[in-house]
Amino acid sequence: RSILTDSPTLAMNQLCLQLEREGRKVYKLGFGQSPFPVPQSVVSKLQEFAAVKDYLPSTGLPELKRTLAHHYQTTEEEVFIYPGSKEAIFQIQMALKKDLILPVPSWVSYEPQARLLGLKAQYLSDISDPNAMLQAEDLEKYCKANHIKDALVLLNYPNNPTGTSYSEDELKALAKVCRRYNILVIADEIYGKLTFSGDHKSLRQYYPEGSIITSGLSKWCGAGGWRLGYAIVPQSLEMGNLLSAQASETFSCVSAPVQYAAVEAYSDRKELAEQVEKQRLILERIADYVCSKLSKHHIHCTRVDGGFYTYVDFAAYADTLRQKGIQSNLELCEQLLRSTGVALLAGSHFGAAAETLTARLAFVAFDGAALLSLSEKEIRDHGFISKHAINIEESVNHIINFVNN
Repeated sequence: RSILTDSPTLAMNQLCLQLEREGRKVYKLGFGQSPFPVPQSVVSKLQEFAAVKDYLPSTGLPELKRTLAHHYQTTEEEVFIYPGSKEAIFQIQMALKKDLILPVPSWVSYEPQARLLGLKAQYLSDISDPNAMLQAEDLEKYCKANHIKDALVLLNYPNNPTGTSYSEDELKALAKVCRRYNILVIADEIYGKLTFSGDHKSLRQYYPEGSIITSGLSKWCGAGGWRLGYAIVPQSLEMGNLLSAQASETFSCVSAPVQYAAVEAYSDRKELAEQVEKQRLILERIADYVCSKLSKHHIHCTRVDGGFYTYVDFAAYADTLRQKGIQSNLELCEQLLRSTGVALLAGSHFGAAAETLTARLAFVAFDGAALLSLSEKEIRDHGFISKHAINIEESVNHIINFVNN
């Protein structure tokens, strides 16, 4: 019998498609796909190189590696290109062969990847406030209690599923603990460019010798299906030859046309930066609306610093939901979807206990291309949601009506 099932996010997307085929209106707040289009200059570059059919080096197109090295102020030797950041994280776990430490909540695929590799994944479930994410004191407490001298921690910020990110002081404190206990960190920064402030801080700035950065095109560039990710791996870890060998024996190389297009995506073009800045503004406005309205109805939302998620808690409605026969977050999400068409992803998929009435809400049910065509004044307008993101307004109202009725 298989130790795994389909990824919950992909399974949720398939269920939504099934309901749509049955004629139901579905609000897809369970699947975290960027609603924004790929920038036109990047699409044009893909078209330009569509006929390139030759295999590229397993570690990546040299021009792309140089571009990313410049972007991260490092050397080409530290840059490795993968078919998506998910594959990058899997390959790095395979190379390190270290048991994994995960905060709660954590993205749905980290723990299953460890299990696929025969590794153990330990959730740190005593973090009382999801807004806080994994703090240095939590990690130190765990390391002391379990006599940790060598481990791998996976941090994601801005976070999926909470939307919360780290402050500079929090990253500095984490760096000290990781250095003290010889902990390596995979820092999944796939949402970094969507930090609302525009000033994403990386653990690499404070712990360069022990931080492996992963990211890619799927979120900020809207190119999830293109499958282009990368890792920045410190040379001091001496992993280059192993990562190259693993790549050559598994995926061979990433799609050549997509790598050439990625060179354009990571260029310093002003219009690309302006499009990402407008994405951040749109997402911040929608996050503020969603969290403000749900909070007024006692549905707790985590603070959103970037990306397009918030982690919601229906604990205030526990008694009401039990009367409906809802005892777990899985039952909550299933009943909500079948009753209202609103799709959320249950908290248990992110490491939370089944009895917690928590879920991830991905506020992506809007036409990203249409919203990008608006002026900044229109985006900041008081009636922005009602005029231009009606599915967001409707889905939030459905959630509120579901718990109140």
